[in-house]
Amino acid sequence: LPKEIKEEIRIDIYGGGPYRKQLEEKVLRSGLKHCFHFMGSSSHLKSIYCKYDYMLQPTHMECFSLSILESLAANVPVITTNVGGNEEAITNNANGYIVKAKDILALKTILTELYLGTKQIELNTRLDVEKRFSLGKMVDNHFKLVQ
Repeated sequence: LPKEIKEEIRIDIYGGGPYRKQLEEKVLRSGLKHCFHFMGSSSHLKSIYCKYDYMLQPTHMECFSLSILESLAANVPVITTNVGGNEEAITNNANGYIVKAKDILALKTILTELYLGTKQIELNTRLDVEKRFSLGKMVDNHFKLVQ
């Protein structure tokens, strides 16, 4: 990212996992400690999501991410990759952005455009996710499978 963006952007990382220490070391080596903040695990993510402009989940492997649905339910658009069930929840340029897994340049472009304001998500993602992933919708779909 350009220097002016790196000076202002803040990325909070929640969770732990086996790569946390390596990520922290990489952030230090890259001189990006002011950008990345390791928040650890939290049982209060539902109340935390709404404090953010976007959720960034550049995963390489995913089945179906509940954190994506939780973010959308908090009216926070998602930037994620085209793996697993991500594309079932995210419609590119509607409720978030989809990039090809490991496509760093595409991710950089989206982050830059969001920072500059040339891209934005205006859809109320909470209403969208309630409509598409409600309990009633799930029950109806299960009954359709049985019939």
